[in-house]
Amino acid sequence: MEIEYKCNYCANALSLTGDVCWDKTDAKVGICEKCGLKQLLSFSHVGLDYYASDDHFPEDMAPLRKREYHWNQKRIERLVNYIPTLENKKILDFGSGHGGFLEQAQDRIKDISWYGVSQRTCESHNKDGWRCYSLVDG
Repeated sequence: MEIEYKCNYCANALSLTGDVCWDKTDAKVGICEKCGLKQLLSFSHVGLDYYASDDHFPEDMAPLRKREYHWNQKRIERLVNYIPTLENKKILDFGSGHGGFLEQAQDRIKDISWYGVSQRTCESHNKDGWRCYSLVDG
Protein backbone atom coordinates (compact mmCIF):
# COMPACT_ATOMS: atom_id res chain seq x y z
CA MET A 1 0.00 0.00 0.00
CA GLU A 2 1.49 3.29 -1.12
CA ILE A 3 1.31 6.29 1.19
CA GLU A 4 -0.55 9.26 -0.23
CA TYR A 5 1.20 12.53 0.61
CA LYS A 6 -0.72 15.78 1.03
CA CYS A 7 0.34 19.35 0.30
CA ASN A 8 1.26 21.26 3.45
CA TYR A 9 -0.33 24.38 1.95
CA CYS A 10 -3.64 23.29 0.38
CA ALA A 11 -3.94 19.61 1.46
CA ASN A 12 -4.23 18.25 -2.10
CA ALA A 13 -2.25 15.28 -3.41
CA LEU A 14 1.50 15.44 -4.06
CA SER A 15 3.21 13.75 -7.00
CA LEU A 16 6.85 12.70 -6.92
CA THR A 17 9.19 14.98 -8.89
CA GLY A 18 12.21 12.68 -8.86
CA ASP A 19 14.14 15.34 -6.91
CA VAL A 20 15.58 14.89 -3.43
CA CYS A 21 16.71 17.24 -0.69
CA TRP A 22 20.30 18.30 -1.39
CA ASP A 23 21.52 17.56 2.15
CA LYS A 24 19.36 14.48 2.77
CA THR A 25 19.16 12.39 -0.38
CA ASP A 26 16.55 10.01 1.03
CA ALA A 27 14.19 12.97 1.55
CA LYS A 28 12.05 12.94 -1.60
CA VAL A 29 10.42 16.00 -3.15
CA GLY A 30 6.82 16.21 -4.32
CA ILE A 31 4.79 18.79 -6.18
CA CYS A 32 1.19 19.62 -5.38
CA GLU A 33 -1.19 18.63 -8.14
CA LYS A 34 -3.37 21.69 -7.43
CA CYS A 35 -1.25 24.65 -6.28
CA GLY A 36 2.09 23.54 -7.76
CA LEU A 37 4.06 24.05 -4.53
CA LYS A 38 7.19 21.88 -4.35
CA GLN A 39 7.91 20.43 -0.93
CA LEU A 40 9.48 17.53 0.89
CA LEU A 41 7.24 14.50 1.26
CA SER A 42 8.33 14.09 4.86
CA PHE A 43 9.98 16.30 7.43
CA SER A 44 10.85 13.40 9.74
CA HIS A 45 14.57 14.17 9.37
CA VAL A 46 14.12 17.71 10.66
CA GLY A 47 15.24 18.24 14.22
CA LEU A 48 16.79 21.07 16.18
CA ASP A 49 20.05 19.20 16.77
CA TYR A 50 20.53 18.50 13.07
CA TYR A 51 20.09 22.12 12.02
CA ALA A 52 21.76 23.68 15.08
CA SER A 53 25.01 21.82 14.42
CA ASP A 54 27.55 24.23 13.04
CA ASP A 55 29.05 21.59 10.78
CA HIS A 56 25.89 21.43 8.66
CA PHE A 57 27.18 23.86 6.00
CA PRO A 58 30.69 24.38 4.63
CA GLU A 59 32.62 27.55 5.48
CA ASP A 60 32.08 28.89 1.94
CA MET A 61 28.35 28.75 1.21
CA ALA A 62 28.55 30.67 -2.08
CA PRO A 63 28.72 27.50 -4.26
CA LEU A 64 25.53 26.21 -2.60
CA ARG A 65 23.76 29.51 -3.27
CA LYS A 66 24.96 29.47 -6.88
CA ARG A 67 23.73 25.90 -7.40
CA GLU A 68 20.22 26.81 -6.20
CA TYR A 69 20.07 30.24 -7.84
CA HIS A 70 17.36 29.40 -10.42
CA TRP A 71 15.29 27.46 -7.88
CA ASN A 72 15.30 30.44 -5.50
CA GLN A 73 14.42 32.83 -8.33
CA LYS A 74 11.34 30.73 -9.07
CA ARG A 75 10.37 30.80 -5.37
CA ILE A 76 10.65 34.58 -5.24
CA GLU A 77 8.65 35.05 -8.44
CA ARG A 78 5.94 32.73 -7.15
CA LEU A 79 5.72 34.63 -3.86
CA VAL A 80 5.53 37.99 -5.62
CA ASN A 81 2.77 36.64 -7.88
CA TYR A 82 0.76 35.32 -4.91
CA ILE A 83 1.37 38.42 -2.79
CA PRO A 84 1.75 41.42 -5.12
CA THR A 85 2.52 43.78 -2.22
CA LEU A 86 5.27 41.50 -0.91
CA GLU A 87 8.00 43.96 -1.86
CA ASN A 88 6.69 46.39 0.77
CA LYS A 89 6.18 43.82 3.54
CA LYS A 90 8.44 42.86 6.43
CA ILE A 91 9.50 39.26 5.87
CA LEU A 92 11.08 36.84 8.35
CA ASP A 93 12.49 33.77 6.62
CA PHE A 94 12.73 30.80 8.97
CA GLY A 95 15.62 28.43 8.35
CA SER A 96 17.05 29.81 5.13
CA GLY A 97 20.13 27.63 5.45
CA HIS A 98 22.96 28.76 3.21
CA GLY A 99 21.09 31.98 2.41
CA GLY A 100 20.33 31.65 -1.31
CA PHE A 101 16.75 32.86 -0.94
CA LEU A 102 17.81 35.59 1.47
CA GLU A 103 20.54 36.82 -0.87
CA GLN A 104 18.27 37.00 -3.92
CA ALA A 105 15.29 38.45 -2.10
CA GLN A 106 17.30 41.53 -1.06
CA ASP A 107 16.54 43.19 -4.40
CA ARG A 108 12.83 42.33 -4.36
CA ILE A 109 11.80 42.73 -0.72
CA LYS A 110 12.70 45.92 1.15
CA ASP A 111 12.69 44.46 4.64
CA ILE A 112 13.74 40.82 4.92
CA SER A 113 15.42 39.08 7.84
CA TRP A 114 16.39 35.50 8.52
CA TYR A 115 16.03 33.32 11.59
CA GLY A 116 17.93 30.10 12.01
CA VAL A 117 19.39 27.91 14.70
CA SER A 118 23.03 27.86 13.53
CA GLN A 119 25.02 30.69 15.11
CA ARG A 120 27.91 30.24 12.65
CA THR A 121 25.64 30.41 9.61
CA CYS A 122 23.89 33.46 11.02
CA GLU A 123 27.18 35.24 11.66
CA SER A 124 28.21 34.50 8.07
CA HIS A 125 24.97 35.98 6.74
CA ASN A 126 25.40 39.10 8.88
CA LYS A 127 28.93 39.54 7.48
CA ASP A 128 27.36 39.43 4.00
CA GLY A 129 25.13 42.35 5.05
CA TRP A 130 21.93 40.39 5.62
CA ARG A 131 19.95 40.62 8.85
CA CYS A 132 20.07 37.32 10.62
CA TYR A 133 18.97 36.20 14.07
CA SER A 134 19.80 32.93 15.76
CA LEU A 135 18.29 33.79 19.16
CA VAL A 136 14.95 35.33 20.02
CA ASP A 137 14.84 37.49 23.13
CA GLY A 138 11.92 36.52 25.30
